[in-house]
Amino acid sequence: MKNRSTIMQGLYIAIGLFLGNAVALPLLSEKTFASGAREGAIAGAIAIGLFAIIAAVKPAKGDEAAKNVDVDSGGPA
Repeated sequence: MKNRSTIMQGLYIAIGLFLGNAVALPLLSEKTFASGAREGAIAGAIAIGLFAIIAAVKPAKGDEAAKNVDVDSGGPA
């Protein structure tokens, strides 16, 4: 998969946002678990979406097009 580490990083951030909003915020404030879970799910979905867009736009490490550079002209082969 192209840029798997970027997508996995987005997934970990989404999990952290969900758990933070669903568990930590209700303990520290007047929010309920349900409202925190709802806001955490929305924030997690946005985070996964942003990281998926970044992974789609960013070239993959070890891309063949980046390796095939003609040394004489300085451009692609």
